[in-house]
Amino acid sequence: MIYFNGDSFTYGQDLDNRHSDGFPTLISEENKIGYINDALPSSSNERIFLNTLSFLLQNLSSDVTYIIGWSYIDRRFESIYDDGSFKLVNLIPNEDHSKNTKYRNKIQKFLFNNFEGSKLNSIRLISYMISLQSLFNEHKKKYLFWSVYDDFEKIYNDCKDVDIGVGDYSDQKTSTARDVKSMWNFLDKSRIVKLNLYDFLKQRNPSDVFVEKNKHMGVRSHTLWSDYLLTYLNNVY
Repeated sequence: MIYFNGDSFTYGQDLDNRHSDGFPTLISEENKIGYINDALPSSSNERIFLNTLSFLLQNLSSDVTYIIGWSYIDRRFESIYDDGSFKLVNLIPNEDHSKNTKYRNKIQKFLFNNFEGSKLNSIRLISYMISLQSLFNEHKKKYLFWSVYDDFEKIYNDCKDVDIGVGDYSDQKTSTARDVKSMWNFLDKSRIVKLNLYDFLKQRNPSDVFVEKNKHMGVRSHTLWSDYLLTYLNNVY
């Protein structure tokens, strides 16, 4: 079995038939095995990580290959009070994702106007990848990581100078700087797809790279991406 997780691109949003034309289906058919697609539109990397981790821990003894597509760095997964109850939601810094709820849009706007989260979210993503990589290796699982928009090298460069050893006050600090270089070096780069999805499709420039309305992939792009991921899998394993 192959397990997929990610955001709307892995989900197959805007395809007329995502269950037949999406790249998860194409990859699974090529390998003649079943698959699970846990991707959801608007997903943050934290949601992707938590759901993948939960599935992995529930299926340690199963023969599963994992293909995980990480989303935009700035998306957040938060528990907010909205419409009378606490809800887990993906918060996205984009007006196109506004929701018709009482508080969510206000919280979303306040959060992204008052918090600088890109660097810390980059570090979080690297930590998610390390956690999954460690478990995949320990339990002998095949896996690939890929990114929709950002190269992983860029993600690292954006946060590599952050000292995560700093406390709440200026005089509170660990004895030595705690940077993310050791975390980055720990990642197995052979399991990370080099090109992000956007750059890959731009290089090939098919006529239907994106569906115009929401900039999601068309059928041709799903076929190209499935071929690219299959090549990576075959080269690594």
